Amino acid sequence: MKHKRMIAIIVVAALIALGLFLDKFDRSGSQNQEKILGADGYKVKPLKDIQPIEIFIKPEWIPFKSGERLKLELKLIELENTTISLQEVWNRGKFANDIYFSFHTTYHLDQDRGTFISNYSYNNDGTISRNHNIDDYILYDSNHNEIIIGETGAGPDSDFSFGVESDQFKDIRDGFYIKYTGMHLYEYSKK
Repeated sequence: MKHKRMIAIIVVAALIALGLFLDKFDRSGSQNQEKILGADGYKVKPLKDIQPIEIFIKPEWIPFKSGERLKLELKLIELENTTISLQEVWNRGKFANDIYFSFHTTYHLDQDRGTFISNYSYNNDGTISRNHNIDDYILYDSNHNEIIIGETGAGPDSDFSFGVESDQFKDIRDGFYIKYTGMHLYEYSKK
């Protein structure tokens, strides 16, 4: 009986130690990422002023029923240590008369050096700014007919979003393309 109790105590202690280690490891990784993206102790320089991304939005990802909200979390692009996911699509019904598409950006950055894409501008004076512009979004159907975009949004971080107004729903029924030119390619290294 004492032997089983001792084994149980050792197993529980090992699981607690493993949990603490993994939590610390995860936090130090995200702290490094925050320092890199905040240019804190890192030199961040532009490699490409515009890094366009193009995504096809499938019809099954579009909720046409008023008030319907789809939490998708679909990884759509992995580029330069950056993942862009379609996080959520919401038919905002009478609230906004549109369908709103929200994209989430995550990073997988090495500690010492690497590349990433972001919709922030890293300026020569060390400041960071965002130049969010509706012209960064181009929507079109499979025949390359332009679809008029509604509201747009940016943040937090490099997340971005846009709405398609109800009078354009007929143009997105079979899916559509978005070309987003608000991203920039950067290289970083420890100072």
